[in-house]
Amino acid sequence: MINNDKGQQVGKLKPYTGKPDNAMNKLEAAVSNEITIIPTGLTERINELPHLNFSQASQLKKEVEDELTNQFDNLSAHKVDMNTPLTTAEGFPRGDLDLVTIRLIKRNVNVLRNDLRRIIERVEYLLPLEFESLNKQNATVGKMQTLEMGDSNEDSDLNLDSLIAFAKVVDVKLGSPSHDAGLQTDDLIIKFGTVHALNHNNLSNIGKLVQTRIDEEIVLKIKRNNDIVTIQLVPRSWQGAGLLGCRIIQI
Repeated sequence: MINNDKGQQVGKLKPYTGKPDNAMNKLEAAVSNEITIIPTGLTERINELPHLNFSQASQLKKEVEDELTNQFDNLSAHKVDMNTPLTTAEGFPRGDLDLVTIRLIKRNVNVLRNDLRRIIERVEYLLPLEFESLNKQNATVGKMQTLEMGDSNEDSDLNLDSLIAFAKVVDVKLGSPSHDAGLQTDDLIIKFGTVHALNHNNLSNIGKLVQTRIDEEIVLKIKRNNDIVTIQLVPRSWQGAGLLGCRIIQI
């Protein structure tokens, strides 16, 4: 019984009949109605994950990790972490905490953790494909650099036969070094010693090479009709003009 200030009995004190679970359910309902506080742009990129390449997925991984750090900082600002109990020993919501905000942050952390797992799986899937692509690019770049610099070995294993011709033979003099080597009018030159389509410099490098290889063999790769022909040409003095005895034009 409860007495008033005059000592009169006014009624009985009704005990609390609510259950702790009911209080937490109401809190859960309040949290579920709140908007998740994850940046919209980040959420949109996460939704595009299946379409991202390795570089994009790696960047997204970093952004999600940064956002997780922000969320953990938000928890720390409330003096709690992911394991801090939000209820009293009796099971009631704690009154000393901003429970709705904390539950929102915890939910964001769980969502981001799940997203991060998916992103890591995507990165791990793309990683060997990225290595394969980089290896192909490096091989191509290395080959192109070698071609641009020229190859001092005339028997190089570079597949120059697959490159386009860069010059055409339009005149071969009878009895000339070119004639003796088997060069013919309308032959297309793919490789002239170390000179090829990527480094001939308007054919000037052919002349320079010839001047340094007088009386020495130069290997030519020629396209004749649909065939690739290898010719050994030796620049030398002969009764006609020049050291080759043929005229070559750029194509």
